[in-house]
Amino acid sequence: DFKHLSELKGLKELFVSGGDYSDMRMVNLEEISCISGLEYLGLHEFGYVDLRPLKKMPQLKDFLCGWADKVDNYDSISALKNLKNFLENVYPK
Repeated sequence: DFKHLSELKGLKELFVSGGDYSDMRMVNLEEISCISGLEYLGLHEFGYVDLRPLKKMPQLKDFLCGWADKVDNYDSISALKNLKNFLENVYPK
């Protein structure tokens, strides 16, 4: 539940790890999409990640999607017009 993080308007960096639980799903990412100052987002060790909320986060400069079993909506990354660094590792299935 990220809705309380959306109140942190000065937040610049956020790294979230599922802790290597293969069945853990990254959900409600859209709740942080309103943090206009967020420049770095890291999502690490999740079973499933939906990248659609990235379309509302064009200010991101760095994005990490590491060690996820399944990632959907890769096309959302194209909305990240200020992206300077992108790192992605996905377990092959």
